[in-house]
Amino acid sequence: MKITALLILLFSFLFGCLYFERAKTKDELPSRGEFYGEVLKVEPYFYGNKVWFRLSSGEEIIFIAHHGIFYPGMNCLLTLTSKEVKEGLNPFRPTTKELARAQGVADLYEFKPRDRAVCKESEVAIESIRYELFRFSDKLSGLAKGLFQALVLNVENQLPSEYLETLKKQGLYHQLAISGFNLGILYGILYKAFLFLLKRFPFLFKHYPLQVYAMILSLPGALVVLFLSGFAGSALRAFFFLLLFVFSKIFFRQTSSIFILLLTAFILCLFDPYLIGNLSFQFSFLATLGLLLGNLYWQKIGLSPANLWQKILYLNLQGFFISTLISLILLPLMLYRIGYFSVATPVNNLIASFFWSFIFILLSLLSALIYFVNDDLAKILIEVVGVIFKWYMKIPLFDWIYIPSLSVNLLTLYFLVLPFFFFLIQKLVIKESSKKILSLKPFAKILSLLFVFTFLILLYNVFNFFYKKTDFVIVFKDKNFPHILVKNQDKYSLLVNLTAKDIDVFKAKYFPVYYKLGVKRFECVFNFSPFNPYSIFSRDFEVKKVSTVEEIRYLENEVCDPRMFELIPLDEQAYILEIKGLTLLLGFSSKVSLVIPAELSIFYNKPKNREILPFDDVYVESERQSAIIILPKDGYALVFSERERRASELAYFLFPFVPYYFEGSFAKKIVFHRINLP
Repeated sequence: MKITALLILLFSFLFGCLYFERAKTKDELPSRGEFYGEVLKVEPYFYGNKVWFRLSSGEEIIFIAHHGIFYPGMNCLLTLTSKEVKEGLNPFRPTTKELARAQGVADLYEFKPRDRAVCKESEVAIESIRYELFRFSDKLSGLAKGLFQALVLNVENQLPSEYLETLKKQGLYHQLAISGFNLGILYGILYKAFLFLLKRFPFLFKHYPLQVYAMILSLPGALVVLFLSGFAGSALRAFFFLLLFVFSKIFFRQTSSIFILLLTAFILCLFDPYLIGNLSFQFSFLATLGLLLGNLYWQKIGLSPANLWQKILYLNLQGFFISTLISLILLPLMLYRIGYFSVATPVNNLIASFFWSFIFILLSLLSALIYFVNDDLAKILIEVVGVIFKWYMKIPLFDWIYIPSLSVNLLTLYFLVLPFFFFLIQKLVIKESSKKILSLKPFAKILSLLFVFTFLILLYNVFNFFYKKTDFVIVFKDKNFPHILVKNQDKYSLLVNLTAKDIDVFKAKYFPVYYKLGVKRFECVFNFSPFNPYSIFSRDFEVKKVSTVEEIRYLENEVCDPRMFELIPLDEQAYILEIKGLTLLLGFSSKVSLVIPAELSIFYNKPKNREILPFDDVYVESERQSAIIILPKDGYALVFSERERRASELAYFLFPFVPYYFEGSFAKKIVFHRINLP
């Protein structure tokens, strides 16, 4: 059974990966043009709407509508612009195409204010029921609206950003995702209710145990949650797992739950291969696997509580053990997704489970069902839930987070090596023990774990030692947020150009990138505008010093430790940045007309006259397609784009070791001119 289960999982993964590779070779849709098709579903998206749209050619796309009214079932002819045209490619952020494929669509677009659409009503779609609940949520207060949309309709972006950030750091963000937990609550209540009723009429149900009939009758409740979630990947996995579990009970088969889970993944990936890249599906699958394994291992311990207090302690210890195992299994994916890991997740889960299970999730689902009977009563109920949630968020739960010192690509490689090393060591221990008089086979797993733990610490320290020795500069070429990250050995600094209104978007877009590069502390943050961002950065990072353009312009303060970098103002639109012998000219205007010696010139706006550039062969134009990465070395620098890094398999997995220690052909080499600057 174990071998069959592993083969099923392996085949599912290979099939999904092959499908993704084939999807890359398909003909791409135009970056801008007119499209005709049908609106499939509409969801709120920050200050607009996210619209799923099926083209007349059969492909599905998603577009963000900043204006206009769309609802399911409409047929429209409209003009759209691809989001990839607008967005840059930054380290450890997926491309627009990758995000689109993970959602099972051909591309992501925008419906901008200047765009127009001609639409007509069509037949009523079943998705209109869900759309009606979105319209109901618009009548609610801000917090109640965000909570209702997250826990019932699987749209969490309407909750206040400070609440979302707090839940992430507490390790409770998964409570907002509709998965087996939400589905199981309604299903469990219906199961108990039907079982109670069936016991009153046992003579009507003779062929199967009453529990089986109760399971079957409760399935529509799980289907309702699946529909309300918009058939989210996590909810889809939970529903099919439940369906296969019920079928196994009907046919009196004592099938392993783990086998059912792997079979569920195989069937879903077979019918919808895009799920293999869906993060919601991945998190749900691994969390459920951890739950089943945790329960299996806990049962092997064989504890038997004798009284009520022991039973309470037993249940809490079981919950803590299972939650810890789930957290460890999700650790690599969490680090790859957001760059940090909440250490206190198991403890917070024990404290918060009651609120989420019996108040927030249950009452939110109940209010959605009541709405179709009495919308006033539903509104009162969900508003009360919102008030309770506001009080709940004041509970001082633990928000300890762990940020690795390595970049996320090295961590991924690190976690991939460990399982192979564990199985290899285990086989060697068993093989060697068979040659001895005293067999070590019963202790093979324990010895293997000790070896792996030792290897884990050694490998991490080796990676960390060499990573700390590397230097790099990343120029984030973003029209809205141009900025530079400088790594000097194990210290980081940042040069940004932010205003107060930019903070929320900048934080959501770039803070995860910093985490994934191993940034825990900034030696200095310099802002080219008068706004001081200390209060924003200090919430998430240790910050030694924050300076603004006013300080360097009027007070002539030192921006940063000269060992990190030196910033020399030339005028209001141009600066010289010196980093370990590398000189960069930073120009913020297309009218800059400075002819100075420089190894590399970076203009945030393309100069109209290219003759003013110091050296054409090393000029880096800030075109919006890929970040620029610069590695200063002794007497020269290596320059390449993020797009070039991803194209190199070695640099993709081993950056910055490749090309810092092992120079590749993809990086451009720039020799320092060693001219003294004024």
